[in-house]
Amino acid sequence: MTPQSKWVEFRVEGFYGGNGLQINSAGTYHFAETENALRLNDSLGFENEFGAFSVAFEEDKMIWTRQENGANIRVVLSRTEEIPLRLADQVIGLWEPMAEDREIALIFISWDHTYRITFLDGSREYGLWQAKAHRFELAMVPWDRKKESRFFQLESGSWNKMTFTSLKEGEQLLKLRRRRSFPD
Repeated sequence: MTPQSKWVEFRVEGFYGGNGLQINSAGTYHFAETENALRLNDSLGFENEFGAFSVAFEEDKMIWTRQENGANIRVVLSRTEEIPLRLADQVIGLWEPMAEDREIALIFISWDHTYRITFLDGSREYGLWQAKAHRFELAMVPWDRKKESRFFQLESGSWNKMTFTSLKEGEQLLKLRRRRSFPD
């Protein structure tokens, strides 16, 4: 299963790869043109025990295939000029509920995987957040061990709007809009 927004960039000096804004692979590569074989030497990841990928080109796609632990692996890449963003990249920022009848005033989701929820009564909750790599899900784990973790399904309509649907039955649906500054 390929994680969300996987990308690879090849340069003369080597390659870089990641998921959204997170770089998680880098190193050198060798492309044997006569065999159409691509060998990656990823200095950030695990040692490559599976050998080179066979490479094919179909229209605007680059297709890598090989066997890993007895399974046939197929990676299909499309050319792009921009790094694709994951929903986890888009969730970073300051959010406020679009409905007035909520107990939450603001949610600040930081790039360093911490969050702060400010409630209408002025109290706050702090914790860590983590997005799943293969699903549009977000976990929010409070630092206060007396509080329960929250798990949400994420949906984005645009850069400025986000919906958090609780994965716990009967719990809240939060429709949020992005703020560009903290209130005074």
